[in-house]
Amino acid sequence: MRKDPAEVAAALLPLVGGPANVTSVAHCMTRLRLSLADPSRVEAERLRALPGVLGV
Repeated sequence: MRKDPAEVAAALLPLVGGPANVTSVAHCMTRLRLSLADPSRVEAERLRALPGVLGV
């Protein structure tokens, strides 16, 4: 069962440092790529624990 994209975004955003830390977003069929102002703010282990996240 797929999660609602809005729910996934709401879960991801705080774990990448919040909206102010995201400088750009790109996607393709299998990837979501975020450019971040400060990558040290990413909570990588918590991101990996999200359903559907296969890599960070």
